[in-house]
Amino acid sequence: MKMKIPITDFWRDKMRHFRALPPDDAWKSIEFQMDLDEVWTRIENRLDIEEVWEKLEPALESEPKKRIPPVYYLVAASLALLIGMFLLMPGKKQIRQMAEQSAVKTFPDYQQVMEEPEKNIETSGTETSEQALQKATIRQISTAPIDLSQESTAVERNESTAHQLAEVPAVSSSAPAPLTPRHAYLPPSDILPAEMSRIAETPDPSVGTEKHHPWKVGISTHINNHWLLNETTYGGFAPDNLTTSLPEFGMSFQFTLSRDIHPRWGLRVESEWLDQGGQSYRQYIHGHYLKKSIHLQYFTLQTLLLKHQPGTNTVLPGRGSLIMGMYGSFLYEAREEVERYPATDLHSVYRNFDYGIILGYEHPINLSQKIGLTPGIRIHYGIPNVFRGNDIIPGYLLRTNRASFRFQLGFSYQF
Repeated sequence: MKMKIPITDFWRDKMRHFRALPPDDAWKSIEFQMDLDEVWTRIENRLDIEEVWEKLEPALESEPKKRIPPVYYLVAASLALLIGMFLLMPGKKQIRQMAEQSAVKTFPDYQQVMEEPEKNIETSGTETSEQALQKATIRQISTAPIDLSQESTAVERNESTAHQLAEVPAVSSSAPAPLTPRHAYLPPSDILPAEMSRIAETPDPSVGTEKHHPWKVGISTHINNHWLLNETTYGGFAPDNLTTSLPEFGMSFQFTLSRDIHPRWGLRVESEWLDQGGQSYRQYIHGHYLKKSIHLQYFTLQTLLLKHQPGTNTVLPGRGSLIMGMYGSFLYEAREEVERYPATDLHSVYRNFDYGIILGYEHPINLSQKIGLTPGIRIHYGIPNVFRGNDIIPGYLLRTNRASFRFQLGFSYQF
C-alpha cells in the first residue's frame, strides 16, 4: 500500500480540477487563490519601479543629440593649437629687441652722469684746492676721447692714464674710485662699432649660458589617478546614494622623442605601451556591499607642443615648460572585477578608440651635460563617449568620458 503525500496529492487534484476549465477561468481561480495583487505590490516595493521610471522617462522622451564626427574635434583642436602658437610666439621685432637688451646693458643717462661731477665741484665749498684738483684730473681723464680702432693706441693711453693718476697727490687714506669705461656712460647709439662688438662678446652673467641640444630621447613613467566620468561616478559622491565612487590609480610607461624648433618652443612625440585607466565603486550586489572595479588598458600615441619658460625659478635650476597637446588611444583590454566573483570581459561594452587633450607643466633638471631628469604634472581629458552600451543600458544613456591626473618622472638623453 502506497503512502499518500499530502503536497503531491494537493497539486494533482488542482491540475485535474483546472484541466476541464477554460484558460480564463483557470487563471482567475489561480489569481484568486494566490492573491497576485499582494504579490505584485511586494515586488513593486522591492524594485521601486516608480522611482526608476521617473529617472528613465525624461531620457526616453528626449530626442538623442546629433553626434558630431570625431574629425571635427581634431580639426578644431588643431586650429586652436596653431592660433595659440601664433599668439604666444614673439615676433621678429620683439626677438631683435630681446637680443639687443641681452647684448648691451642699460646704463644711466650720459648727460646726467657728466653733470653730477660738475655739480659736486661747484657745491662743495668746504673742500680744499687739492681735492678739487684731484677730482678735475679724474674727470678730465675719464671723459677723454678713446679710439678703439687700434689696440696699441689704447694700451699707450691706459699707461699714460695710470701715470697721471700716480702723480696726483693723495689727500686722504682712501683711494679714488676705479675708472669706469667710456662705453658705460654712453647710450648704445653713440658707441663705436668696434666697441659694440667687444661689449657683445663679453658674457653677461644674468643671461643663461646653457647649451641647447636639438634632439632628446628618453623614457618616463606616470602615476595616474584616473576616472570614468558619468552619472554613476557623479552619483557616487552623494552621501545618500548606495553607490560610492572610489579613486583608481595606475601606472603608464612611455618612450619619448622631442626636438626644439625654436628657443622658446619644442615638439615631442610619446608612445605609451601601458596606459591603465578605469574606475572603482562600492555597490550592493546580490545583497552584499562589494567593490567593483573596471580596468581599461590602452595603447596611446601623444603629440605635444612645449613652450619653454624663462629660467627665473630660484628653487630649481633650469627652465620649465608648459605642455599642450592631444592623444589618441586604442583599447586592447577591458575587464570588470567584483569581489567573490570571477572577472568579466568588457571589451564589447567600451569603444576601441579614444582621443582627447593634454595640459600640463614640467621642469627639466640637467644631471649632466646630456642626461636630464624631468618631473612634471599633467591633466588628460577624453572628448568622445567611450561607453558603447550593453543589453541593459544603451550607450547614450550613460555617457562616459575618461579623465586622469598624472605625476610624471622621466629621464632623457640629449644628442
